[in-house]
Amino acid sequence: MSVKERLHHLIEELPDTDLLVAERMLRGLMVPPPAPEVAVTRHRPSPEEQRASTARLRAAMKGRVSTEAYLREKHEEIDREEARQRERREGMAT
Repeated sequence: MSVKERLHHLIEELPDTDLLVAERMLRGLMVPPPAPEVAVTRHRPSPEEQRASTARLRAAMKGRVSTEAYLREKHEEIDREEARQRERREGMAT
């Protein structure tokens, strides 16, 4: 039995109340492919373009905090805050 025949068989078994839902689902699968003039083509940059792009990004990021430095600062802040809270709890207990 082919796939088409199995689908026809399944549709025949569906209750009438579900036929509209099944039709909408099947129509949703029939989206036409985009026209060639609309389809986006992936431009692969040349090595020179890639190097220039990398240089621009590096220049733009110069002087910015690195992810590692940012995370290190945040962890240090958390450690300091936890130490302050610990000292407060110990001070309240005595």
